[in-house]
Amino acid sequence: MRFVQEATIVAVIAWSCVSATSAQMPMLRLPSTAPPAVPASHGNFRFTRLPPITQSIVAQPLAVDERLASVTAWWEHHVGDSQRPGAASVSVSANELIAQALAQSEHVMAVSQGPLIQQENVLRAIAEFDPAIFFESRWDDLSNPVGNTLTTGGPSRFSDHHWQNRGGMRQKTTLGGTIELSQAIGLQDTNSIFFIPGQQAQTRTTLGLNQPLLRRAGRQYNESAILLAEVATNIAEYDLSRELQDHAYGVIQAYWDLYMQRALYLQRHRSHEQAVRILTELQSREQIDSLRSQISRARAAVAIRRAGVQRALLATQTAQSRIVTLTNNQFWRNGEAVELMPVEAPATTRAAVDLHNAFQTALHYRPEVAKHMEEIREAQIRLGISENELLPTLDLVLETYVAGLDGDNDVSDALGSQFARGAPSYSAGIIFEVPLGNRAAQAEYRRRQAQVDQLMHELKAVLSQVSLEVEVAVAEVEATYQELLGRYEAMLATDEELKYLFDRWRLLPGDDRAVSFVLEELLDAQDRQTEAEAAYVRAQVAYTLANFNLQRASGALLHFGQPMSFADAGEPTPVPAGAIPFNGPAP
Repeated sequence: MRFVQEATIVAVIAWSCVSATSAQMPMLRLPSTAPPAVPASHGNFRFTRLPPITQSIVAQPLAVDERLASVTAWWEHHVGDSQRPGAASVSVSANELIAQALAQSEHVMAVSQGPLIQQENVLRAIAEFDPAIFFESRWDDLSNPVGNTLTTGGPSRFSDHHWQNRGGMRQKTTLGGTIELSQAIGLQDTNSIFFIPGQQAQTRTTLGLNQPLLRRAGRQYNESAILLAEVATNIAEYDLSRELQDHAYGVIQAYWDLYMQRALYLQRHRSHEQAVRILTELQSREQIDSLRSQISRARAAVAIRRAGVQRALLATQTAQSRIVTLTNNQFWRNGEAVELMPVEAPATTRAAVDLHNAFQTALHYRPEVAKHMEEIREAQIRLGISENELLPTLDLVLETYVAGLDGDNDVSDALGSQFARGAPSYSAGIIFEVPLGNRAAQAEYRRRQAQVDQLMHELKAVLSQVSLEVEVAVAEVEATYQELLGRYEAMLATDEELKYLFDRWRLLPGDDRAVSFVLEELLDAQDRQTEAEAAYVRAQVAYTLANFNLQRASGALLHFGQPMSFADAGEPTPVPAGAIPFNGPAP
């Protein structure tokens, strides 16, 4: 667990000291260069044997094991041959299938909408600071009884016709204040003899500012909604990265399952042909020295192996259907008309994998780690918000205006008199408020602190899980390689046994009762050979998938944006309220 402790230390340092910066949205990209392949050609079938993974997690290759250095199993020459006459043959590689799946899969298209949906929330948060134009209009027609003769100067009812209009623009600033510029125009006429001049045109131009000074003040507090939306977008992108890597790994599994099933079909088919040849030879010697029991035994073996061939062919079609489903290739939907043929053979070269390098790669590329760092970043943003809300409310209110008035509903003269007569009016004040005890804000602050602590503990758990997965993946690579060696030796042994039994069966007289026992052993040896070959090809595929699984465990199966950088983090520095740590791109 030393790796987990180191990773936790550097993660905490990076989280604490990197300055707040707006993150650029990472883009999904496949590796820029394909891993080097070793081409080989056999007859009309051309394939490339995959090397071990070529990421930084792989150290220098070990000395090549001579037993597998130049081994090419007989079925590798024919995996690319057509197994279904009449079907259109399409050669495919794992990289091509991954590219098709990422471009066409409905599942990929569905999960790809997540970051796009979250990205719109960033624009919504930015739009909070967009200026807004407003307009208000109101008509009042009043007729009220008069309780004071000074109201009208004589009439018993007060009649008032008033049309008020107000329009302008207001905007919220990134410092938390609200600026409003408005123009009011009104037309009013009453039956009061004191209303002079009559038919008044009233105008007022107003400029106002309401600026928080303590609570809800400052750029960091007011732009926190933008940062939270960006963090949510980043989290959605890391979720997408994980989904894409899982889907890509599923495509890789399906590709090698297709290779394996086609190889198993060839093995079953050859085993069936071997039994048919024995049966044919026995039938040709039936009138000479073959026993009826021997022919019956051979005929039973042919029937059983014929059924195995049909089962293997069905498994091949099922594996192909799975690839079609994962890639969503519409041209391959008709499974009878298309036959997919893999062009790559499994990896057999051994490479030394450095566990420390593998874990460091996972630390920088695993989307789970990056996602959790973003969640910690989000929690600290909210902690900064709650710390700001501990402060009392203290708002500065400023307003100034110029007003004009004219008779005969002359609006233009009233507007001109605003600036030509008199002087501007102004007012200034403050608004102060603080809850007694401030318990709600303090409880919220403690809750946010607890969330940060919770996420830090969860980060350690995530790193422990990542460490475990990397360790298991590294061990699996070595274990599957050793199994590959064992299966190869077992296959050679069964080949030698089969050759010996076949020669013995051919040399013994047919009417010798020992021949029946030898025939039984020969047929059993053929079955064992088929199972040994099947076990060997399964070990080949398992070793290849173990290499890909190591890439997946290290987060290097698909690169998603820039790796997180924990190096050169420097000394931890205090983070002010609202400051947001950011994991910038690697230099």
